[in-house]
Amino acid sequence: MNRRAFGRSAARLGVGVAVGSVVVGLSTVPAAAATDGFRWCRRCQSLWFVDGGDNGHCPVTHLWDHSHYRDASGAYVLRRDVEPGAGQTGWHWCEYCKAVFYSGQGELGWGRCPNDPSGFGAHWPGDREIAPGGQRYVSFRMETETRNNGAGAQAGWRFCFRCNGMFFAFNGLPATHCPTGGRHDDSRSDRYLMRFG
Repeated sequence: MNRRAFGRSAARLGVGVAVGSVVVGLSTVPAAAATDGFRWCRRCQSLWFVDGGDNGHCPVTHLWDHSHYRDASGAYVLRRDVEPGAGQTGWHWCEYCKAVFYSGQGELGWGRCPNDPSGFGAHWPGDREIAPGGQRYVSFRMETETRNNGAGAQAGWRFCFRCNGMFFAFNGLPATHCPTGGRHDDSRSDRYLMRFG
């Protein structure tokens, strides 16, 4: 079975695939009401939102194709900040490139987007919702090795300090592509975990 066929089979079974991945135990916390529209891009190694209206904009560019690739990826799940559970809040998906990025309380700015039409090059939250009292941005919760919801998560995810994005590091930093140019920088990253839907 080749890697692509394996990835499709794994996705149908609800198993995530990122080359070189480590899955820890079995899930003990149900992911009810969580969002499972997240995928790993095999070209740039980033986590991105597949249900954002298109395939986003991968920093690995070709003349004819700027899309993130979803083949060989399982469906990853992120909980919203209003749902119970452990982890770091302040994570969003970008309206323009669909990458998952950290904005926190604004202390790190908005990161670097390869497709921002404003010319500023910043990510812009695409995860808006209309709630009582008006519009707000939905923040997602990212689990870490020290703040998590039990066994069953995939290790190997890191935060890039240069673009504020989430990427899979266990394929090696040379395999990653940052929108700022070169590879992602995980020098200031916690050790993040992802769960499969």
